[in-house]
Amino acid sequence: MATPSSLATIADHTRAGVAAVAASSLAGERVLPVDEVLGNLFERPGAVGLVRGQVVHCGGVAPLSLALAVAAGAARAGAWLAVVDVASLGLDAAVEMGVPLERLVAVESGPARNWAEVMGAVADGFELVVTAPPRSVSASMARKVHQRLRARGVVMLMLGDHRSAAPSELADIELRATSPIWDGLGEGNGHLRARRVTISASGRRMPHRRSVDVLLPGPSGRLEAAGGEVIALGSEDLAS
Repeated sequence: MATPSSLATIADHTRAGVAAVAASSLAGERVLPVDEVLGNLFERPGAVGLVRGQVVHCGGVAPLSLALAVAAGAARAGAWLAVVDVASLGLDAAVEMGVPLERLVAVESGPARNWAEVMGAVADGFELVVTAPPRSVSASMARKVHQRLRARGVVMLMLGDHRSAAPSELADIELRATSPIWDGLGEGNGHLRARRVTISASGRRMPHRRSVDVLLPGPSGRLEAAGGEVIALGSEDLAS
């Protein structure tokens, strides 16, 4: 995993990324694959997965783990993933979520004013971007970044709970992990083995909100099925 510290270095990685993306088996695909555990949350007529150019807001419990779990399927299939300004990112977390390190580049933009420029640079060489926008980023600047990413067919996975530029305005899909239950505590002296959460998906691109129970992480350290069925929630459920 590389960690560029300047736009010049990012440009080097981006030029290499452009060639790699062009040669990727996913280059002509409009939809990027997701792990089958999450597949039904991203199901649409004729396709399952992340539609290029969309913004997915990841919130609730462990938003970074959620974003990595969403991106892992595409990265394993050959997509390139940039992680911009996420200080909590670690090699272990990425590997445990199933992201191949050879497909991951971590980028620090430095001062908040550089975020938009860095996002524009990585848009030319990556198919997915996980980012935590600085609080000072305006809604108008976030929209410009989104427009550039959409034009390049890049999926943006935005972390946090309304840190900046109202995700409700930008996001095509809102993902939230809630109701965490840890397995393995026993009588207080056991070892934590898995965390069961409910992931809900909603947004302007979805006619109905959907929800599924998963293990994030499971005993293997990765996203795993929890044996629950996907549920389509009605308006009465949205009010609760």
